[in-house]
Amino acid sequence: ADCKRWGADAFAAALQRAGVSSADCKRLVAALAAPDSKGQRVVFRERGTTSLEAEWATLSGPSIGVGDAWAFAVAEEQQRMLGQVKLPLGTTIVETEHPYKAQSHSWSRSVTVKGSKELSIHFGSKCRTYDSCANLGIKKEISTAAGVGARVQFKTLGEESSCEQMRGTVIEPSSGGLMKVRIDDEDLRHSSIYVKMVSQAVLQKSTTSGHLDEDSKGSLVMCAEEQKRVKVRYGKGVKVGDEISGFVVDKTFLASPFSVAGFSGPGPAQEDGVQSGWFLDLGSTLQTDYTLGQVFAEQPPDAEADTDARLEHMLKLLQGFLDLTDVTLIFVNGLEANVLPSAHAKYGKDTTVGDEIAAFEASEGYLIISAFKDKGPAQEAGVEVGWRLNLDKVVGQGLIGAKSGSQNVLGQFLNKAEAISTEKLIAEPEKLLSMSSVTLFFEPASLDQPDIFTGSGDSGWGGGEPVKVPSDTATFHFVTDGDGVDFVDRRWGIFAVVVPAGGETPSQEVIDDLGERWVQVTERATGFANGMSLEQEDWDEARLRALCKRHGWEFEWMTEDGERHRRMRAGEERAREVATSATARGGGGEATWWSFSGTAEALKSKVWNRNAAGATQAQADVVRQEHEDPTLAAVDVRGLKLAAGPTR
Repeated sequence: ADCKRWGADAFAAALQRAGVSSADCKRLVAALAAPDSKGQRVVFRERGTTSLEAEWATLSGPSIGVGDAWAFAVAEEQQRMLGQVKLPLGTTIVETEHPYKAQSHSWSRSVTVKGSKELSIHFGSKCRTYDSCANLGIKKEISTAAGVGARVQFKTLGEESSCEQMRGTVIEPSSGGLMKVRIDDEDLRHSSIYVKMVSQAVLQKSTTSGHLDEDSKGSLVMCAEEQKRVKVRYGKGVKVGDEISGFVVDKTFLASPFSVAGFSGPGPAQEDGVQSGWFLDLGSTLQTDYTLGQVFAEQPPDAEADTDARLEHMLKLLQGFLDLTDVTLIFVNGLEANVLPSAHAKYGKDTTVGDEIAAFEASEGYLIISAFKDKGPAQEAGVEVGWRLNLDKVVGQGLIGAKSGSQNVLGQFLNKAEAISTEKLIAEPEKLLSMSSVTLFFEPASLDQPDIFTGSGDSGWGGGEPVKVPSDTATFHFVTDGDGVDFVDRRWGIFAVVVPAGGETPSQEVIDDLGERWVQVTERATGFANGMSLEQEDWDEARLRALCKRHGWEFEWMTEDGERHRRMRAGEERAREVATSATARGGGGEATWWSFSGTAEALKSKVWNRNAAGATQAQADVVRQEHEDPTLAAVDVRGLKLAAGPTR
């Protein structure tokens, strides 16, 4: 039987928060709930002849899948436990199975706590691996914090098959986990977005010159640290305009120009979390809804129209959506983006590089940041100690940066008569620190970061100092060769609590108590991988008879009389075999049996007698021959002598 189970009330509450209707929750609980061994009403994933999967299939269009439903209930309970111990927001648990499997395997998991400058990792006291060939490594990753100057890669709107990857630089962090990004001109020029938005004449000129037109330079996009994507359905009789007051277009956001202007009333979009300023994913909407796709297909913009005219034409078509019913629109809060391992640090005319960076160190043809003096644009962009300066881009500013003013700066620093070169910069790194009105380009010296912690065996886990990771992201990597199949206790595994540093440090007792309850909750929800069977611990008669029946054995209690009768029956069977063998040699049929039948009856009557003192003695019994044995009658016994001796 499968023992996956969950508290009925907690299960129903978790599903309702996930969007499952109250009526459906009641149906599931009614079909799957029963009292457990403690009398508490719980929901079993499998109960009798039904299961959660079977009952889920009967629901009317649930908002989530059956696997997600069970996982959501587990996650809800786990988050409730974290709240009870009052750990900081963003606390995450990283663990192996308990015990982990005695099979060769490995896994990796990255943990990010947004907004944290440092992570603190605490291990439970029970942490243990079989030996050093089963170990956990922790590696610091590049921070995902996207400050001004951070480089990001984002995915354009539309269906997955038509999305493009583009790059840009963060120019303004925004509220709500959003960031304003300037698109790289080169990426925009080669994108399908540019082809669709500019006239044929502009496109031809751009292709010939290899540069964007002036109007398209500096195009922006709003990226989200965590993208929210919502598909909103307006049913029959419900107009889009009953809820959405209109759409607006912004030419500066060329990759996502259309957004929600505001709301005129309640409706399904707001119920799903859509807010004013969210972007309409026009590409996905047109591919999802055939009716809307036909509207745009039948009314394309003029091929010679400029960007402004094209956008106004599309906006006019969008405003026509407001009168439609029975349509589906798709909205996003921003474009999906990832922070790249590089950064731009722009220093103004009143700020020198040395105001932030204490020193550069020359190493293998690079300038490496060896220390920071104070906060500044490089650290805001995510640059860390050990990152290196991209000298080629710095030199490039001096060669082609006349408009930016960097040429004059570098010319004064080096010597107007000398050629600007990376060698000159490396030879005099201290002079870089006095520069202002310049943009420096940084990148990690290596993307292959070394482990900052490695643990194995039964030492170095709980009770010691927490592992500090100077980033908002850490990667855990566990590997085992599969040894220790007979040592379950030595394969208990890993339980680690990752908390953002800076708050109150949890005690070891808090970590261990959380670990015990966390494992219990997980085991209760996961159940057993294989079927479960119950067996008695003691061997009673019923169990012994069942064992004998399975193997075809005869069951009998080991008593004195029982053993005596068993031996007598065994002797009788052997006698029958001897008689049968003699008959086969020609001694006659029934005549041969005379001696055994008479003897057996005599032996059965009395073999053992007990004297008055209770001692057991063998008594002589009179055995009479009832018939003449024809076999012995033919034997000449006149010369036969009988001898008696002790029994060996």
